[in-house]
Amino acid sequence: MSIIDSSFIRKSVDQRIPFLNSLKVIADDMNAEFYIIGGTVRDILLGNDTIDIDIVPFNVDYILFAKKFAKKINAFAIEFKENVSIIDKKSKIHLADISAPRGVDVYEDILLRDFTINNLAIDSEYNLIGDYTDIENNIIRKVSDKTFTDDPLRILRAFRFQSKYGFMIEDTTMKNLTDNITRLKESAGERVNSEICKIIDGEHFTISLQTIVDNNLFVSLKELYFADEYNSFWRKVEQYITQMKKSSNNYINDNRLDILMVLMLNYKVAGIVIDYLKLSNSSKKFVNNMFKVIDEFKRIATDNDYKKFCYRIYDKYDIVMYIFKLLAFDNGKLNIIDELHSKIDISKAELISGDTLLNEGIKPSAEFKIILEDLKILLSFNEIDIEGVSEYLKDISR
Repeated sequence: MSIIDSSFIRKSVDQRIPFLNSLKVIADDMNAEFYIIGGTVRDILLGNDTIDIDIVPFNVDYILFAKKFAKKINAFAIEFKENVSIIDKKSKIHLADISAPRGVDVYEDILLRDFTINNLAIDSEYNLIGDYTDIENNIIRKVSDKTFTDDPLRILRAFRFQSKYGFMIEDTTMKNLTDNITRLKESAGERVNSEICKIIDGEHFTISLQTIVDNNLFVSLKELYFADEYNSFWRKVEQYITQMKKSSNNYINDNRLDILMVLMLNYKVAGIVIDYLKLSNSSKKFVNNMFKVIDEFKRIATDNDYKKFCYRIYDKYDIVMYIFKLLAFDNGKLNIIDELHSKIDISKAELISGDTLLNEGIKPSAEFKIILEDLKILLSFNEIDIEGVSEYLKDISR
């Protein structure tokens, strides 16, 4: 059955948009017309779950239309710059966006969309408007020569759709994209951040990655990504994504962008990129702390250094070793850390505190914390027992 089959469209729309009749009532009352438009139609035709439902009304003020619709279905109408979000009052679930028209009619509107897979619409009678050929042929094609100049972020959106669907980017579109790629620096950091996350999360990320490699886009992305060795970096990214998708560790999955920042950055540019992407304070802390861990790892020279390092990373051992393996750090050193980690008994470190030292006559000083940590490490590796703490402190005081 062709995806254009009217019964398929009717069934798909009714399943995804149960409030369609309410929209029709409001449109009739206001002598207006409305269309389901853009990515919503794309997902309907592909048979995907539709998360974002975009409705565009014509011949009417879209804000007034949205407010009347929200009132009819007992929802909130929350205004933004060019759309109104409809939120169910009871469940607080986002139901749809009522968006401002981009053209004088639906035909002009869809011609102002980004890619042909998105310049589609469905009217209130379930009629499909637009050419769906590129969806059938799995092709990402620009709608016009102004696609990337109107909004440079669409450059990343092309890779995001490729990562999500596995579609190929059409040759002329790729050339136009490449010609405009340096314009990405015009886009807001938080929007770039969002698109990068979506690219990383795509089921077909490696296809998108290969497209970037094949078209030699790394040098062009230098100002945006601030990385030094692009091909090396992206190979690490691909390895990281592959491993991440296999991981059952929720912490690793939840912090994939933070881990990516550690892999791609260096000390000199970390602050610049983190600020540009407007990462959260927790992400900044994670990235900066991980750089300190990497620096400490590189300085390990003695047996005591190894033990101190293992003690310090104990509560984040999995994530540290995960990153170190992706960075292809020395396997010999990693094996030593792995072996020491299996031997450490961190619970014994909790047997003492600063009060222990004070009670033994150790006065607060610049070395107080160093003495306490050294003692905790000795206990954790069973090099002394709790009964030997007092004697140890006496020895170092002599």
